[in-house]
Amino acid sequence: MKENISLLFCSTNNISSRFTLYPFWISENRTKFNFFDDENKLVRYDKNSTLVVFSKFFRTLENEKRIHFLERIRARYSKLVFFEDNAGSESEYLGFLPYFDLYFKKQVFKDRSLYTKELYGNKIFTDYYFNKFGVEMIPYPVAPKRPELGELNKKLRIGWNLAIGQYFNHSRWNRPDYFPIMYKLFGPLVLSRIFGRFPNLKACPSPKHVVCQARFNYEPKRSGIDYQRKLFLEIVSNNPLFVSGKIAKPEYNLELRNVKAVLSPFGFGEICFRDFEAIINGSVLIKPDMAHIETWPDIYKPDRTYVPILWDGSDLLTKVEGVLEDDGFIEQLRNTAWEELKISYQSIEERVRYFVKEIEDL
Repeated sequence: MKENISLLFCSTNNISSRFTLYPFWISENRTKFNFFDDENKLVRYDKNSTLVVFSKFFRTLENEKRIHFLERIRARYSKLVFFEDNAGSESEYLGFLPYFDLYFKKQVFKDRSLYTKELYGNKIFTDYYFNKFGVEMIPYPVAPKRPELGELNKKLRIGWNLAIGQYFNHSRWNRPDYFPIMYKLFGPLVLSRIFGRFPNLKACPSPKHVVCQARFNYEPKRSGIDYQRKLFLEIVSNNPLFVSGKIAKPEYNLELRNVKAVLSPFGFGEICFRDFEAIINGSVLIKPDMAHIETWPDIYKPDRTYVPILWDGSDLLTKVEGVLEDDGFIEQLRNTAWEELKISYQSIEERVRYFVKEIEDL
């Protein structure tokens, strides 16, 4: 690296601090990054000319103060980069694209023109369920300002998703609520020793229980976003091939290590922690079709690393029944997904170098 890069993030946000920033914490070049979780300290102490702003920090700013913040740091830094680690493939921040030289995002639409179009509820899947079933969003979210497609294509880059992060260290110190305290007390160099790595196992785990886990909740107050979950739970209700309902976290984790398949619907976004928990534990991932996105790591290769189902759930039962009856297919899927994820973890340093190079080449 030619010079250090400053990173402005929210240390109290679990996704940013323990997943999005994970590659920087464990990087062999971590001393080349300067970490800030306070705007005032950034302005007072930072001497670098490149700043990366993470979306979870940007979200903490009041709406009326965001433009002032951007104008302030745009005048200070010669290179300004945004890293959006929000839940979905859509974006609420692309209206600020002119302020940034590059815009990294953990997952993006393959069809970039979708960012210039209105989607009901601002998400591709809420738009789908509104048009197919008339599912409304109440209250209806404010529509984001849409970017100019030429500028978007020039600046948009794929970062990394929730696959990369803290799944492998169960130390009592490795907790989301402890992170902000430990960061302030010990700094990034100590944190790199606490964070876990991909398990050094010779082979993918092999669960034995021939069922599909479907233990996810549905929030009626999020009727538009959670409609898919409601729909899937209704479809699998009382079906012996599925286990559903709420159980205690320790029991859930134990069960996860023993089921042949896991059904992982969308949450606030398409990619969920459950996707990677399934693969890490050797289960087959069953998930709504992800053909509309690009991301890294890409464990969404149909019938190779996961089993895609239609968003209306019409093939859910037949797909799961077919998987659970085919031991050879199960072995192929779970081992391929495991290897894909393992290779991705082995490539984290390479991904960090790519991130740096894209910035240095500006």
